[in-house]
Amino acid sequence: MSSHNSPDDMNNHSRNIAASQVPFQVPLEVNIILIGFSGDGGYRYTLNSQKLQEFLQVGFPTHRPSCLETGEPLYIEHHMVFNAIPVGQPEVIALEKALKAAMVPAGISRETDFGREVPVFEINATAVEPEFQKLYSYMFYFENIGYSIEEIDRPMPTAIFIVNFDKV
Repeated sequence: MSSHNSPDDMNNHSRNIAASQVPFQVPLEVNIILIGFSGDGGYRYTLNSQKLQEFLQVGFPTHRPSCLETGEPLYIEHHMVFNAIPVGQPEVIALEKALKAAMVPAGISRETDFGREVPVFEINATAVEPEFQKLYSYMFYFENIGYSIEEIDRPMPTAIFIVNFDKV
């Protein structure tokens, strides 16, 4: 018997290495929540949610995360699934109302270098978060989301809120 590897052994070894470098395939669903883009927000903009969804799907079909410490790609690859979801005017109004109630005067600013002075406001995110949480719960059928063991272990939909409020 010979102590060297046969060509078949080398091919099997190469295939095993190549197979181990193929990232684990995992779908990742991302919900894009469009607020104020049905002609009911700032500047009465409209955004076709179906076209946005198609654009994101074509532009970002996959995502491969990297290790924060080393920058090396992880052996996982997400196959992205995007859902663009417009919300109705009642939800826009409720969120605008919460935003207006949370506004705290923070000084003045100029519109342009030589423009008129306008008031500046700050908003503490925790003051409007409950209204966004209500919308999230309503959209994804979660009642009173808490932090029990069952709820922490339960998969939660990923949502990105894109907001276009009218002047509040």
